[in-house]
Amino acid sequence: MKINLFLLCSVFIISFPVFAQESESYSLIATPIFAQTDTQNNNTDNVDFSITNTQKTQHYRHELGFSASLISGYGISYQHNFDTYNSLKTTFFAYSSQYNDEDSDINAIFGLEYKRNFHVSRTMKVYGLVGGFFNYAEDYYNYSYGYNKSYYFSNDWNVGAGLGCAFALKRIVLNVDIGFRYFYSLERDFYNDYDYDNDEYFPTVNRSKYKLFNIAVGAGIAYLF
Repeated sequence: MKINLFLLCSVFIISFPVFAQESESYSLIATPIFAQTDTQNNNTDNVDFSITNTQKTQHYRHELGFSASLISGYGISYQHNFDTYNSLKTTFFAYSSQYNDEDSDINAIFGLEYKRNFHVSRTMKVYGLVGGFFNYAEDYYNYSYGYNKSYYFSNDWNVGAGLGCAFALKRIVLNVDIGFRYFYSLERDFYNDYDYDNDEYFPTVNRSKYKLFNIAVGAGIAYLF
C-alpha cells in the first residue's frame, strides 16, 4: 500500500510540469488578434503587426487616435483590424459656435476608409486605401439692425485612393498616406440684398458648385489596444 501511494505521488510530480507547460502554451496562442510579443521577457509593450496562428503572442484589433487626411477627413479616428490584411477606419469631427444672438455656425464631418495591407512586418505595414468623407457646414449672421440676414449652407463630398505606411513604436502607431482625390462642393447663400432705387431689401439666393481633382496627403497617430 505504501509502495503504491509512493508510485502515484511520483507519477503526479513528474507529469505536473508537462500539464502546466501545455496549458500555458495554449493560453498564449488563444489570445486576441493584433499585436504584442516578447513572451519570454513578459513585455506587454512591444508590437507585432504580423498575425499568424502559430505565433505565441497577443494581438490587438483596435486603434483609437487622431487623423487628418484629404481623402477621409479629419478628427477623432477609430480603426478596426479584422485580420492581418484588412482594416476599416472611421473619422468624425463636429463643432458648433454661438458668437452672439446674431451670429452662429455649425460644422460636421464624417469619413470612412478601407485599407488593404500589401506588406506586413513586425513594426511596419504598407497598404493601399480607398475612402471618402462628407462635410456639412452652416453659417448664420444678421446685421443692419435685423434687415439683412444671411444663411450659408455647404455640402462637400470627397472620394479618393492612395498608398500609405504605418509604423509601430511600442503601442503607438504613426501613419502617413499619399494619393489622389476628387472633391465636390455645393454652396448656397440666402441673404437680403438692398435695392437703392426703391430703398428696400429683397431676398436673394446664390448657388455655386466647386470641383477639384488633386494630390491628397494624410497623417495620423493612434493607440493600439
